Amino acid sequence: MANRYLVGGGTGNWNSTTNWSDTDGGAGGFSFPTVADAVFLTAASGAINLTVNVTSACLSFNCTGFTGNLTMTAGLSASGSVTLSASMTVSGSGSLSVLTNSTITSNGLVWPNILVLSGQVTHTLGDAWVCNALTLGVQPVAVDSSRL
Repeated sequence: MANRYLVGGGTGNWNSTTNWSDTDGGAGGFSFPTVADAVFLTAASGAINLTVNVTSACLSFNCTGFTGNLTMTAGLSASGSVTLSASMTVSGSGSLSVLTNSTITSNGLVWPNILVLSGQVTHTLGDAWVCNALTLGVQPVAVDSSRL
């Protein structure tokens, strides 16, 4: 497991090594987060845009102090706790899936997309959540309507 911190000056895409450091406020160039990594978007990240441009996963997702924009063009799965920031913005339509026992904290941010809470685990709400849609127990499946 590694810690991955969002840093400015990169492409802005989740899957670009230019956006990730192993220290808060450090230099980019480290591997982008995977399911084994704790992800941090902090005040040191600045008011930048991070685009979840490919289906992505992380161990935990902590946005405490982040003032930038998270653009969700693909889904993001966390295998642990999720903490958002009231000062961040979220755009796009990708879902946020929480897969294991976790505490999820919105800090007053309204999640504009689908929030997926997997079943047969315990999710603890750290505070009140408002989201566009809530899926319990399963992950949503994308349907290619051209094949219907």
